Amino acid sequence: MSHISYAFNHSDIEATAYALTVLPRLGLAESEAQAEINYQLCCSAAKKLINHATDITPDEFRTIIAALQATKLIILGDIEVDAKTCSECKSYFFTINKLLSTFEKQLLQE
Repeated sequence: MSHISYAFNHSDIEATAYALTVLPRLGLAESEAQAEINYQLCCSAAKKLINHATDITPDEFRTIIAALQATKLIILGDIEVDAKTCSECKSYFFTINKLLSTFEKQLLQE
């Protein structure tokens, strides 16, 4: 996988960082070990985004995409969460759709 060719703006970072906090809370991992790996990847990816680091690893990039996809599924009602989390996810709807579209296009080009 090549380097992410996308310049995150403030709202992109905010939406992605939020999605990275939601993903570990969903309990989607198949094992405790995988849940811990996912949590660590979410933390490291969020830290790098917030610090504007460009050394996002392929695993972190996949975790970012998974977090954005999970957040979109929450918005669509395909994953059930509490009302507060759902409302917060909805506040990032347009940014999440933009990012997913951009990243999915990038993945197809590889």
